[in-house]
Amino acid sequence: MFFRIAFVGIAIVALMVVARNQQWAQKAGVTGHCTATQAPASQPSGAWYVCKQGVLTGFPSLEGDSCFSAGLVQHQEVWQCPEPLVSTPGY
Repeated sequence: MFFRIAFVGIAIVALMVVARNQQWAQKAGVTGHCTATQAPASQPSGAWYVCKQGVLTGFPSLEGDSCFSAGLVQHQEVWQCPEPLVSTPGY
């Protein structure tokens, strides 16, 4: 019985590692992710990102990167950052 439980646990961990490496979760909409986008003409300064909501994780937050949310547009959260990010959540 213990070996069955251990095997299932190992299989789940292996699946999670493969899914993370293949970005399967973001493509399927399970976890949220952000991508760079063009700045609006009215505020061309800084770097702009749009974040898509994940079913399990919700919208990623860029507050820790000194960014602020500019609101929701077409089911995506728009963020303005003072400078481009080294990496964005989900990618």
